[in-house]
Amino acid sequence: MKFSVLMTVYINDNPIYLYKALLSIIKQTLVPTEIVIVKDGLVTDEILKVLEKVKTKHNNVKIVSLEENKGQSEALNQGLLNCSYDLVARMDSDDISTKKRFELQINVFNEDSSIDAVSGTTEDFSSDGKKYGKRVLPQGGEELYQFSKKRSPLNHGAVMYKKEKVLAVGGYKKFIQVQDYILWADMLSNNCKFYNLKEVLLKVRVDDKYSRKGTKNYVKEEILLQKYLYKEGLISKFVMYMNMLTRIGVRIFPKKILFFIYKKLLRS
Repeated sequence: MKFSVLMTVYINDNPIYLYKALLSIIKQTLVPTEIVIVKDGLVTDEILKVLEKVKTKHNNVKIVSLEENKGQSEALNQGLLNCSYDLVARMDSDDISTKKRFELQINVFNEDSSIDAVSGTTEDFSSDGKKYGKRVLPQGGEELYQFSKKRSPLNHGAVMYKKEKVLAVGGYKKFIQVQDYILWADMLSNNCKFYNLKEVLLKVRVDDKYSRKGTKNYVKEEILLQKYLYKEGLISKFVMYMNMLTRIGVRIFPKKILFFIYKKLLRS
Protein backbone atom coordinates (compact mmCIF):
# COMPACT_ATOMS: atom_id res chain seq x y z
CA MET A 1 0.00 0.00 0.00
CA LYS A 2 1.49 3.33 -1.10
CA PHE A 3 1.62 6.31 1.25
CA SER A 4 3.20 9.74 1.73
CA VAL A 5 4.99 11.25 4.72
CA LEU A 6 4.27 14.93 5.41
CA MET A 7 6.69 17.19 7.29
CA THR A 8 7.06 20.96 7.64
CA VAL A 9 10.29 22.85 8.34
CA TYR A 10 10.95 26.48 9.20
CA ILE A 11 13.93 28.72 9.86
CA ASN A 12 14.32 27.92 13.57
CA ASP A 13 14.40 24.15 13.16
CA ASN A 14 17.56 22.39 14.31
CA PRO A 15 19.27 20.84 11.25
CA ILE A 16 20.81 18.01 13.30
CA TYR A 17 17.44 17.02 14.75
CA LEU A 18 15.88 17.36 11.30
CA TYR A 19 18.39 14.97 9.76
CA LYS A 20 17.82 12.40 12.53
CA ALA A 21 14.06 12.70 12.03
CA LEU A 22 14.39 12.13 8.29
CA LEU A 23 16.74 9.18 8.77
CA SER A 24 14.16 7.55 11.04
CA ILE A 25 11.70 7.78 8.13
CA ILE A 26 14.07 6.40 5.52
CA LYS A 27 15.25 3.48 7.68
CA GLN A 28 11.75 2.09 8.32
CA THR A 29 10.93 -1.58 7.77
CA LEU A 30 8.32 -0.20 5.38
CA VAL A 31 9.77 2.78 3.53
CA PRO A 32 7.31 5.52 2.46
CA THR A 33 6.54 5.84 -1.23
CA GLU A 34 6.93 9.60 -1.04
CA ILE A 35 8.27 12.20 1.40
CA VAL A 36 6.72 15.67 1.15
CA ILE A 37 8.57 18.45 2.99
CA VAL A 38 7.08 21.94 3.16
CA LYS A 39 9.52 24.82 3.65
CA ASP A 40 7.46 27.30 5.63
CA GLY A 41 9.22 30.47 4.48
CA LEU A 42 12.96 30.97 4.18
CA VAL A 43 15.17 28.43 5.95
CA THR A 44 18.87 28.34 6.83
CA ASP A 45 21.60 27.04 4.54
CA GLU A 46 22.17 24.20 7.02
CA ILE A 47 18.56 23.06 6.64
CA LEU A 48 18.83 23.28 2.85
CA LYS A 49 21.93 21.06 2.97
CA VAL A 50 20.02 18.48 5.02
CA LEU A 51 17.19 18.45 2.50
CA GLU A 52 19.61 17.98 -0.39
CA LYS A 53 21.36 15.18 1.47
CA VAL A 54 18.09 13.36 2.10
CA LYS A 55 17.30 13.48 -1.62
CA THR A 56 20.32 11.23 -2.18
CA LYS A 57 18.94 8.65 0.26
CA HIS A 58 15.33 8.46 -0.98
CA ASN A 59 14.25 8.55 -4.61
CA ASN A 60 10.99 10.45 -4.12
CA VAL A 61 11.44 13.53 -1.94
CA LYS A 62 9.17 16.42 -2.89
CA ILE A 63 10.03 19.91 -1.58
CA VAL A 64 7.18 22.43 -1.42
CA SER A 65 8.39 26.01 -0.89
CA LEU A 66 6.26 28.77 0.64
CA GLU A 67 7.66 32.24 -0.04
CA GLU A 68 6.92 33.46 3.49
CA ASN A 69 6.18 31.83 6.82
CA LYS A 70 2.49 30.93 7.00
CA GLY A 71 2.44 28.90 10.21
CA GLN A 72 2.16 25.15 10.56
CA SER A 73 -1.57 24.87 9.83
CA GLU A 74 -1.31 26.50 6.40
CA ALA A 75 1.98 24.71 5.67
CA LEU A 76 0.35 21.35 6.42
CA ASN A 77 -2.65 22.19 4.24
CA GLN A 78 -0.35 23.06 1.34
CA GLY A 79 1.59 19.88 1.97
CA LEU A 80 -1.55 17.75 1.92
CA LEU A 81 -2.47 19.14 -1.49
CA ASN A 82 0.94 18.03 -2.74
CA CYS A 83 0.78 14.50 -1.34
CA SER A 84 0.29 11.99 -4.15
CA TYR A 85 -1.37 9.29 -2.04
CA ASP A 86 -4.47 9.15 0.13
CA LEU A 87 -2.66 7.69 3.13
CA VAL A 88 -0.46 10.34 4.74
CA ALA A 89 1.80 9.92 7.77
CA ARG A 90 2.62 13.04 9.80
CA MET A 91 6.12 13.60 11.07
CA ASP A 92 7.62 16.50 13.01
CA SER A 93 11.09 17.81 12.21
CA ASP A 94 12.67 16.96 15.57
CA ASP A 95 11.08 13.62 16.52
CA ILE A 96 12.16 10.03 15.86
CA SER A 97 9.89 7.39 14.35
CA THR A 98 10.45 3.88 15.67
CA LYS A 99 11.60 1.39 13.07
CA LYS A 100 8.31 -0.48 12.50
CA ARG A 101 5.99 2.52 12.81
CA PHE A 102 4.73 2.65 9.22
CA GLU A 103 4.52 -1.13 8.89
CA LEU A 104 2.29 -1.34 11.97
CA GLN A 105 0.04 1.49 10.79
CA ILE A 106 -0.35 0.16 7.26
CA ASN A 107 -1.30 -3.23 8.72
CA VAL A 108 -4.24 -1.59 10.52
CA PHE A 109 -5.52 0.00 7.30
CA ASN A 110 -5.12 -3.31 5.46
CA GLU A 111 -7.08 -5.17 8.14
CA ASP A 112 -9.90 -2.62 8.48
CA SER A 113 -10.65 -0.27 5.60
CA SER A 114 -13.19 1.64 7.73
CA ILE A 115 -10.40 3.15 9.84
CA ASP A 116 -9.66 6.77 8.88
CA ALA A 117 -6.73 7.62 11.19
CA VAL A 118 -4.20 5.55 13.14
CA SER A 119 -1.78 6.77 15.77
CA GLY A 120 -0.13 5.04 18.72
CA THR A 121 1.88 5.45 21.87
CA THR A 122 4.54 8.15 21.97
CA GLU A 123 7.55 8.30 24.28
CA ASP A 124 8.93 11.66 25.42
CA PHE A 125 12.66 12.26 25.63
CA SER A 126 15.12 15.13 25.96
CA SER A 127 18.20 15.73 23.85
CA ASP A 128 20.42 14.66 26.75
CA GLY A 129 18.82 11.21 26.71
CA LYS A 130 16.37 11.49 29.61
CA LYS A 131 13.02 9.78 29.20
CA TYR A 132 9.86 11.46 30.50
CA GLY A 133 7.25 8.76 30.10
CA LYS A 134 4.76 7.69 27.47
CA ARG A 135 1.44 8.98 26.19
CA VAL A 136 -0.75 5.90 25.90
CA LEU A 137 -4.21 6.43 24.41
CA PRO A 138 -7.42 4.37 24.42
CA GLN A 139 -7.45 2.03 21.45
CA GLY A 140 -10.75 2.98 19.88
CA GLY A 141 -14.52 2.79 20.07
CA GLU A 142 -16.61 4.43 22.76
CA GLU A 143 -13.70 4.63 25.21
CA LEU A 144 -11.68 6.75 22.78
CA TYR A 145 -14.70 8.91 21.93
CA GLN A 146 -15.30 9.71 25.60
CA PHE A 147 -11.58 10.38 26.08
CA SER A 148 -11.68 12.88 23.21
CA LYS A 149 -14.02 15.12 25.23
CA LYS A 150 -11.21 15.97 27.62
CA ARG A 151 -7.96 15.26 25.80
CA SER A 152 -6.70 14.86 22.25
CA PRO A 153 -7.65 11.36 21.00
CA LEU A 154 -4.69 10.93 18.63
CA ASN A 155 -0.99 11.66 18.92
CA HIS A 156 -0.54 14.08 16.02
CA GLY A 157 3.15 13.50 15.33
CA ALA A 158 2.52 9.76 15.18
CA VAL A 159 -0.65 9.77 13.10
CA MET A 160 -1.33 8.29 9.68
CA TYR A 161 -4.63 9.35 8.15
CA LYS A 162 -6.66 9.35 4.97
CA LYS A 163 -6.06 12.63 3.16
CA GLU A 164 -9.55 12.53 1.66
CA LYS A 165 -11.12 12.53 5.14
CA VAL A 166 -8.95 15.41 6.34
CA LEU A 167 -9.70 17.56 3.30
CA ALA A 168 -13.41 16.74 3.61
CA VAL A 169 -13.55 18.71 6.87
CA GLY A 170 -11.50 21.62 5.54
CA GLY A 171 -8.05 20.49 6.66
CA TYR A 172 -6.21 22.23 9.48
CA LYS A 173 -7.81 25.35 10.96
CA LYS A 174 -5.70 28.45 11.66
CA PHE A 175 -4.68 27.73 15.23
CA ILE A 176 -1.11 27.82 16.51
CA GLN A 177 -0.94 24.99 19.04
CA VAL A 178 -4.27 23.13 19.12
CA GLN A 179 -4.88 22.68 15.40
CA ASP A 180 -4.56 18.91 15.68
CA TYR A 181 -7.23 18.61 18.39
CA ILE A 182 -9.54 20.82 16.30
CA LEU A 183 -8.96 18.56 13.30
CA TRP A 184 -9.80 15.42 15.29
CA ALA A 185 -13.00 17.10 16.54
CA ASP A 186 -13.98 17.96 12.96
CA MET A 187 -13.31 14.39 11.82
CA LEU A 188 -15.23 12.85 14.72
CA SER A 189 -18.16 15.14 13.92
CA ASN A 190 -17.93 13.79 10.37
CA ASN A 191 -18.20 10.19 11.64
CA CYS A 192 -14.56 9.30 11.07
CA LYS A 193 -13.16 6.25 12.84
CA PHE A 194 -9.91 6.39 14.85
CA TYR A 195 -7.59 3.67 16.16
CA ASN A 196 -4.56 3.77 18.45
CA LEU A 197 -1.83 1.15 18.55
CA LYS A 198 -0.34 0.25 21.92
CA GLU A 199 3.18 0.06 20.50
CA VAL A 200 5.49 3.08 20.72
CA LEU A 201 5.47 4.63 17.25
CA LEU A 202 7.28 7.88 17.94
CA LYS A 203 9.89 9.32 20.26
CA VAL A 204 8.98 12.95 20.93
CA ARG A 205 11.67 15.51 21.72
CA VAL A 206 10.33 17.67 24.57
CA ASP A 207 13.23 20.04 25.33
CA ASP A 208 11.04 23.15 25.25
CA LYS A 209 7.59 21.92 24.24
CA TYR A 210 6.23 21.67 27.76
CA SER A 211 7.20 25.27 28.55
CA ARG A 212 5.36 26.58 25.49
CA LYS A 213 2.17 25.08 26.88
CA GLY A 214 2.15 27.73 29.58
CA THR A 215 2.16 30.76 27.31
CA LYS A 216 -0.68 33.30 27.08
CA ASN A 217 -1.32 32.29 23.48
CA TYR A 218 -1.77 28.68 24.53
CA VAL A 219 -4.27 29.67 27.24
CA LYS A 220 -6.19 31.77 24.70
CA GLU A 221 -6.29 28.86 22.28
CA GLU A 222 -7.44 26.50 25.03
CA ILE A 223 -10.48 28.72 25.56
CA LEU A 224 -11.18 28.82 21.82
CA LEU A 225 -10.69 25.05 21.63
CA GLN A 226 -13.22 24.31 24.36
CA LYS A 227 -15.77 26.66 22.79
CA TYR A 228 -15.18 24.93 19.44
CA LEU A 229 -15.70 21.45 20.93
CA TYR A 230 -18.95 22.67 22.48
CA LYS A 231 -20.13 24.24 19.22
CA GLU A 232 -19.40 20.99 17.36
CA GLY A 233 -21.52 19.08 19.85
CA LEU A 234 -18.63 16.97 21.12
CA ILE A 235 -18.98 18.23 24.71
CA SER A 236 -21.68 19.73 26.91
CA LYS A 237 -21.51 23.23 28.35
CA PHE A 238 -20.71 21.74 31.77
CA VAL A 239 -17.78 19.74 30.35
CA MET A 240 -16.60 22.84 28.48
CA TYR A 241 -16.35 24.84 31.70
CA MET A 242 -14.77 21.94 33.60
CA ASN A 243 -12.17 21.51 30.85
CA MET A 244 -11.39 25.22 30.97
CA LEU A 245 -11.00 25.07 34.73
CA THR A 246 -8.68 22.06 34.74
CA ARG A 247 -6.70 22.51 31.51
CA ILE A 248 -6.25 26.27 31.70
CA GLY A 249 -5.72 26.24 35.45
CA VAL A 250 -2.69 24.03 34.96
CA ARG A 251 -1.19 26.45 32.39
CA ILE A 252 -0.79 29.29 34.89
CA PHE A 253 1.55 27.29 37.12
CA PRO A 254 5.29 28.13 37.13
CA LYS A 255 7.33 26.21 34.55
CA LYS A 256 8.87 23.84 37.11
CA ILE A 257 5.46 22.81 38.42
CA LEU A 258 4.07 22.61 34.89
CA PHE A 259 6.92 20.31 33.90
CA PHE A 260 6.27 18.10 36.94
CA ILE A 261 2.60 17.78 35.98
CA TYR A 262 3.53 17.11 32.37
CA LYS A 263 6.10 14.47 33.30
CA LYS A 264 4.42 12.74 36.25
CA LEU A 265 0.68 13.12 35.75
CA LEU A 266 0.06 13.43 32.02
CA ARG A 267 2.45 10.68 31.01
CA SER A 268 2.37 7.04 32.06
